Amino acid sequence: MQNLPKAAMNEVETALEEGYYEAAPPLYLPNVIDLQETYLQKSDPLTFYRASIDREGDVVRLTVDRTVPTQGHRSLDVANLSEVPRDIELMIDYVEPSVPYAEVDTPKRVVNDSLSLDSGSGRSQLDAPTVETTEFDRLTGKYEATVVTDTDNETIEYTEPYQFAYFPQRGFLLDGTDDRLTVSLIEQPMNDDINCSRYWYDE
Repeated sequence: MQNLPKAAMNEVETALEEGYYEAAPPLYLPNVIDLQETYLQKSDPLTFYRASIDREGDVVRLTVDRTVPTQGHRSLDVANLSEVPRDIELMIDYVEPSVPYAEVDTPKRVVNDSLSLDSGSGRSQLDAPTVETTEFDRLTGKYEATVVTDTDNETIEYTEPYQFAYFPQRGFLLDGTDDRLTVSLIEQPMNDDINCSRYWYDE
């Protein structure tokens, strides 16, 4: 957060020290960052904050609270490259937040879906039959995904990183034979400001 302009930094530091910062409008911070899209970040220890503003009469109150970064409520894709159609049960558990202070009960089941996919025989990964999971709050941290078929099952671990502007987790790729399942993670780099929250760092 140290690279914030001095006036905005003073507002944030006061809010952190006193629990809030009050002043007559306008405040500087909303002119520097989008409060709905931007995390404030301190590096030692790694801590993320979200700022919010309430207005009452001629007074504006700024509060800054610790948070766990999230990509928002979004689904994951499941693609099938197998030569056979797949009827699967997909369970995803959130097992460890990215920050130690997170007040989140884990492990936590975030997806419990029954999905059907056509055969991907002769297809490439780009045009493989694909379905979407249920949307869930994709908090940063570690996850375990388990895919179950009538004949096999496989569990993989993956991480939703807080630098998700670069490597968001896109979903899962199924492959294998009728009685043998393989599951791999699809990672698709993306630099899309519409889908990526921004950070102000404390260097």
